Amino acid sequence: MEEQLTKKVFKRGEPVLLEGAESYDVYVILSGEAELVKSYLGEPIGIRTFKKGDVFGASGLITKSPRFATIIAKTDLELGMMYREDFLSILEKLPPDVYTMLNSMVAQLRASYEVSAELAVNTKKMQNIKEKMKSLNKDKRKEYFTQSPEIVQSTIISIRRGLTEMIHNFSKMANQLDKTVSEIDTLFAQIREPRS
Repeated sequence: MEEQLTKKVFKRGEPVLLEGAESYDVYVILSGEAELVKSYLGEPIGIRTFKKGDVFGASGLITKSPRFATIIAKTDLELGMMYREDFLSILEKLPPDVYTMLNSMVAQLRASYEVSAELAVNTKKMQNIKEKMKSLNKDKRKEYFTQSPEIVQSTIISIRRGLTEMIHNFSKMANQLDKTVSEIDTLFAQIREPRS
């Protein structure tokens, strides 16, 4: 593979790929780190850090779609770049079921990046709510609550229940996701094990 790679260097903070741009090349990190940043509601959200040996940029070529995230050099970065044509010629030689599996995995990865960005933004919003609530002392919160009309009190209670339930559900889903990730990791590890 090394003979198909062209070396590229990026300084810390430089963009390597831009979200929404046409997909051209595939990159392998030779040294340094890069960060995947996803735009969500106009806010850039850091989702993932790529390290030495990680590959990025292939997803857009596999799915024949624009870049779905921005990649920024987190440190000074040395990359091996494979041209689009070389990567596509490798993909063309794959058995159809392997290509279908890759497409499915990329779709799931893209969806997980979207959910991660949404969760990050919502977590930040929840922390802001918490800080605003903390800025009022306990007695003031109680006074505001008891002086509010009954419908407002019921609304506050309903919102509190909804937020609490949502957080508990996210926690349950996170535990299930953690278990699933562990199982997927085991399956990938089995692929890489040497055959006897």
